[in-house]
Amino acid sequence: MQNASYSGKKRNPRETACTECQKRKQKCKAGNRENGPCYWCARRYPPVEVNTSQIGEANNSQAAHDTLQLPIQQHETSNPSHDDPHPAHFYLPTKKPCTIQLNHTFGTTLLTSANATTPFPIPPSRQNCELFHFFHQYVIPTLCSIDSSPSPANESRIVPWMMNSSLMPKIALLASVGARSQMQGVLEPARCPDALVIKGNVLSLLNRLLKENEGLENAMHAVSHLVHLEWYWGEWNSMWAHMRGLKEMLRLSGGMGRIRDETLRWQLILTDYELACCFDQDLFLQQPQTYEHKAQPLPVPYPEVFNSPLLEFSTPFIEIRETWSLSLTAAEILDEVRAITVSILSSSFPDFDMSAKEIRTKAKDIHVRILSKQQLAIEGNIPQTESELITSTITEAALAYTTSISTLTPLSSTTPPSHFSSLITQQAFYTTLWSVPLSRWKEMPGIFLWILLVACPSSGNNPHGRYLKRKMTVAALGMAVEDFDLVRACLNGFWRVGVWVRDAGGVGGEEVASGDGVFEL
Repeated sequence: MQNASYSGKKRNPRETACTECQKRKQKCKAGNRENGPCYWCARRYPPVEVNTSQIGEANNSQAAHDTLQLPIQQHETSNPSHDDPHPAHFYLPTKKPCTIQLNHTFGTTLLTSANATTPFPIPPSRQNCELFHFFHQYVIPTLCSIDSSPSPANESRIVPWMMNSSLMPKIALLASVGARSQMQGVLEPARCPDALVIKGNVLSLLNRLLKENEGLENAMHAVSHLVHLEWYWGEWNSMWAHMRGLKEMLRLSGGMGRIRDETLRWQLILTDYELACCFDQDLFLQQPQTYEHKAQPLPVPYPEVFNSPLLEFSTPFIEIRETWSLSLTAAEILDEVRAITVSILSSSFPDFDMSAKEIRTKAKDIHVRILSKQQLAIEGNIPQTESELITSTITEAALAYTTSISTLTPLSSTTPPSHFSSLITQQAFYTTLWSVPLSRWKEMPGIFLWILLVACPSSGNNPHGRYLKRKMTVAALGMAVEDFDLVRACLNGFWRVGVWVRDAGGVGGEEVASGDGVFEL
């Protein structure tokens, strides 16, 4: 019989708790919640919708459903019609809801298939299955296509090769955790607890592979992916540590030419060139003196769609501009950029009679002409149409490029001469660049790659810069699938222009200038 005077704590008949806590029979720490998740719900993956109800009234129907939703923070650019389906730009946060469907059943099928080919199987937990589905649904498209749309040619070659590594299923989980964190607005995705746990496990397994006689190429395969993940996440110290590991593994295996996996070989070559171009430095995995004064062989003729101002071509841009619906101004600028690039790349030939001073003067003249065109174009007119935005982006990239050459200022420099248009660091450039639909840039990958190569060295270690670098590597990869020699020639040409600027300007040594400081290798 109850005592009417009992003063013990009674449950409030209207006490509320998160529905997820009720379903899991957990004591809801709602006292820590202010219009947000409680202590437990804030730690759940996938993130759950925060709903409260009176205790005992939780609806269990959603928990029994196989398809879950991952809420992410939506971001937008200045152009609301941007066609990239994945909000990874990290510009202006909005409150617009956006979700990605995570299918546990489909993820289980994918993970089971991956586990059948690796000696390091992944436990088929619900979280791992959903992360693996997220990798196939979101991460792979963003790695294989500029606009993240399906790319059968790229995926048919890249995806099977990626998954051929025994460690790739675990690296896929790591990539998914990082991408998920970035989409939720986390600035340091590599530091989140899930990523640290998975990366620690991957590195432990790498050590096991390196102790095996036949595990060297398998290890290089895995480390090449880790290099790109750390680069995309801004963990540059870790990235260079992986690069030093790759260099040592290459030495132990007998050099680049002794790698049996052709795809791995060109992946390492592209990565080496991309980092050299981005950080304005010498090649790291290859011998730089072998390529400083050597043009890469070009397939002749190569497709017009891959035409780039970094490559010689029999037909000028102005005659084939209708291929991409370029304006006359944009085509003229691209031809001017090609002319100065070819002059620099030809300067090492014995019969070339143009001095460094004459090349700089030529670059300055081109810069002045481009600047006058820009001033005429923007008088009372802000770029609005797609063609105007493309022309404006090409113009800004060309101004930075010619400034670098005429003043012998590396593109990574943070202190450009004041009497020239500053190197690309402005928010306005990013706004113009990403206001053009990515599907449009995908139609002109050679031009797009050159623009990103110009912008990357000064982009810094920030969300804008990381996104820029990721798109640069994706553009190069897409071209490499079609013609590896062609994209290597593009990267080699841009890198050699940077070497010419550093050598002619007296910039050298092992220090790598960047937008956020100096790295010593």
